[in-house]
Formats: sequence, C-alpha cells, structure tokens
Amino acid sequence: MFKRHYDEEGSGNIGKYQGKRLGCYQCDADFTFNAEPYAHNHSCLVGPSDPKERERGIAQCSQNSRYCMAEVTRVNRVLTKFSRKCADDCVTSCLQNGFAMDNEVCTYCCEAFAYCAENRNKIENIHKNF
Repeated sequence: MFKRHYDEEGSGNIGKYQGKRLGCYQCDADFTFNAEPYAHNHSCLVGPSDPKERERGIAQCSQNSRYCMAEVTRVNRVLTKFSRKCADDCVTSCLQNGFAMDNEVCTYCCEAFAYCAENRNKIENIHKNF
C-alpha cells in the first residue's frame, strides 16, 4: 500500500506518493475557435466531481517528473486553453506577448498536489520579490 503525501496548501487532496512516482491529474481544455465551447464547470478546470473519478483521473508520471503543472492561456484576458500534466522541470511564471492581441501563458507548479491549478497569488508574490 502506498503512503499518501498531502499537499502543502492543506486541502488534504491526493498528492504524490512518498518513495514512488508522482501522480498528477492530466487533461486539456481548448476553448479557442472551432474547438469545444467554454464551460465554467469543464472537468479539466474543476476536476471530476465524483470522488471515484477523481482517483481514476490521476496518471502516474515518469520517474523523472518532479512536478504537476497547470498551464493557462488567455487572449485579451479571456481563457482560451487550460492543461494539467506531469513535468520534469517547472517554473511558476507568466509570459506576455502580442501586439493588439494580448497573449498570456501562465505556468503553475506543484510538487505534491495532483490537481495543480491556477494561483494568481503565487505569480504576484514572485513579481514582488524582483
């Protein structure tokens, strides 16, 4: 039986297994034109509501993966893409570019929280330290 390691945010949700490979919720949501329509309750954004589905949605990462990562893309402040996956390396950051179209891609990293998600406070705290 694996020992569960709970996330540092204190929510008690499933995190990585101590001494074993990291497990992360993996999904993609694409709300751009000709893709799927936006839904605030999309399972990739909020995670499955059924506890059994939440457990099944956790994918075992490779041995090199040390992070669960969430990547959020916005165009003119409108959410267009959201993904969660395993990552070998990860840096919490937001990159902005574009002329006339403001494109922002934010990356959020979690070492022990399988349902890694957007956390704007982390980004704001990083910018305060520079």
